[in-house]
Amino acid sequence: MTTAVKINNQGLVYSGSYECEGHNVSFIILTGDRVKIIEVNTAGRNTTSTERTEFLENAIEYQDKLIKLGYDKVS
Repeated sequence: MTTAVKINNQGLVYSGSYECEGHNVSFIILTGDRVKIIEVNTAGRNTTSTERTEFLENAIEYQDKLIKLGYDKVS
């Protein structure tokens, strides 16, 4: 089961995708205190992707960093 937002005392994380200059980062909130992060980088004809599962606190920090860097929420 996934949810749209998860909150704890460090902040909150939104389920969805953020994008900037060919870099797309998707956050999928899992059960408990885990978040799946999928990153896709596109440069010319090359596309690479990585997937990892992080603790909620780490996902909140990473999502906040992306927002501060100017990433747009696209979904």
